[in-house]
Amino acid sequence: MGSLLLTALLGLFLGLLLGTVLAGSSDFGAIRAGIVWMAVAQSLGFAWDLMHIRQRSVAWVRSTANEIMSRIKLLHIGMLGGLFVMGVMGGRPPAFFGTFAFAKLSADLVVVLVAHMPDPPAPGQAPAWVTRWLDRLDPEGKLTTSYREHMARASGRAEVEKDD
Repeated sequence: MGSLLLTALLGLFLGLLLGTVLAGSSDFGAIRAGIVWMAVAQSLGFAWDLMHIRQRSVAWVRSTANEIMSRIKLLHIGMLGGLFVMGVMGGRPPAFFGTFAFAKLSADLVVVLVAHMPDPPAPGQAPAWVTRWLDRLDPEGKLTTSYREHMARASGRAEVEKDD
């Protein structure tokens, strides 16, 4: 419920911001049409999910919710970064959207790179290169131990695995 409210507030904020910036634009009708088509697409997806929710497992629902939260986080990064870049570049809207496009492309590249890693890390474990880097920064292992404890709490495991 919290993410729904936050998303609605961000949509309102973005609508007001873009409405103010683009109010005198000749493309305002095209923007309005785009918003309507996006709302139709979202509504159709929601209706599809409602019709098929009984056939889905709890794991599927959890996975879908995690994907949506990742998109919301990316949207936050894109909006905050876009507002900053737009402010630096004199209020030009392409700077706002370019920042979001860059954030989305970066996130997609990370997913592709992780998927094609020869030896991907197990869920809840840091990649080997991150562990090596942290070991150089913190030879006593406080950072990696803290990471493992955090991941153990997040995954619901009571015990934290220790290195030998």
